[in-house]
Amino acid sequence: MKELTKAAALLAVFLPVQALAQPGPPSDQAIRDWIMANPEVIISSLQNHEAKQRQVESDRQGQTALALRAEIVHEAPLLGNPDGSFEIMMFSDYRCPHCRRTHAAVAEFLARHDDTRVSVREWPILGEASILGARYALAINQVLGQKAYEAASERIFTAGQQLGQEWIDADLRGLGDRSDEVQAAMATKDGWITGHLARGGELAQTIGINGTPFLIVGETVVAGAATLEELEEIHARETAIKQR
Repeated sequence: MKELTKAAALLAVFLPVQALAQPGPPSDQAIRDWIMANPEVIISSLQNHEAKQRQVESDRQGQTALALRAEIVHEAPLLGNPDGSFEIMMFSDYRCPHCRRTHAAVAEFLARHDDTRVSVREWPILGEASILGARYALAINQVLGQKAYEAASERIFTAGQQLGQEWIDADLRGLGDRSDEVQAAMATKDGWITGHLARGGELAQTIGINGTPFLIVGETVVAGAATLEELEEIHARETAIKQR
């Protein structure tokens, strides 16, 4: 009864005039009849409510991520221009197909915009192969630097379902005389890589990230796969705002 009384207040604006012509609030039966006859209004209202809730959560995530920016980018591997004025922060997993597509979109975006810097937080949440891939990429970044990391990220994403220790061993052979250093860095369980991954997970939890990929493009949150068109749109919008 209490719920129907609340519904009466919310639905009064939608009820037909003849129902409102009766003295007092609409009856429970009138409310039920109207809902059954007009379910699309209820569905639309719920969808609008859910969209508003998603926007509120997205705004909260963005504000939290920007407040944590210094920690997110600290020692994070980079793509693009290290001194770029436009920044993307990205949480990613090598076994995530949406991350693979987003990585390709980001790579194309970087080719068009040399003012962009991308800080990557490896966040391996899809099993042991994801962890191996993240540790391998971070080890390459630690030992060989950004350019080697960029190339390795491309290869690891391309590996797909083959990603695992056997694939990594084969890829290591292509690194030349520094492969042993990379392998040692990757294997050190209590070293920098382990701590970096653990802190990345803590940051993701604090921000409230539910899956990968997750990007903060400038000051805009993109939760899920990002397309080149979406990145271009955000870049244009935020650049225009800064130029006002």
